[in-house]
Amino acid sequence: MIRPQPFPSSPSYQAVVRALLRMHRLTLEGKDESDEADALRDSMDGPWEGLSEVERERVTGLSKDLYEISDNPGRAPEPTGPEAEGKLNEAYEAHERGEWDRALELLRPLGKYFPAQFISYLRGTVWRAAGDAATAAVFFGHASPPDADNENFLPVLLDAMETADPTSPTPPRNQNDASAAGGTGRNSASAPPSSGTDRPPPWPDIPRPPRAGGPDPRVPGR
Repeated sequence: MIRPQPFPSSPSYQAVVRALLRMHRLTLEGKDESDEADALRDSMDGPWEGLSEVERERVTGLSKDLYEISDNPGRAPEPTGPEAEGKLNEAYEAHERGEWDRALELLRPLGKYFPAQFISYLRGTVWRAAGDAATAAVFFGHASPPDADNENFLPVLLDAMETADPTSPTPPRNQNDASAAGGTGRNSASAPPSSGTDRPPPWPDIPRPPRAGGPDPRVPGR
């Protein structure tokens, strides 16, 4: 069996992704038209030229997913149907095979059918398994409820943040705090230590919206 590989991490790719995460933070703060935001946009021009076509598609998809967080707060999902359920299962299977880009692509049109926090959690597991803990932390931060006590979300959120930046002392308790960190880690003495394994975090086994004309489905668990 071929072992899943993390996303390649060229300097140009890292520069663009990190700038995009900082831009996301500024957008949440209402500063997307600021001088700092303009400087960030300019800083991405050079590295963008050094990206492969696959990397450009990945970054473009990431931008869309981040805008889904910042531009669509509190939207209500539509009832799911067989097609949406099928795509979600396909995304799960792609995740299990280590086809990270495919999993993210399959999740993208499902945002209107499932709660935003649920989709963010799934995206976070993909990015975490693909080796990008900083990007995963942004999505886990959005998935985590305001009190940050949900047992499905908090452990993987803290683990991702510890991996992204093990020197930062305080875990964010909600999306605003997580995003203000620009996707970087904020670990505390009380946070659970990293497991030391590269096994991706599990997809959540939590209730989903009712299927149109059918019973409540649940996400496949391990």
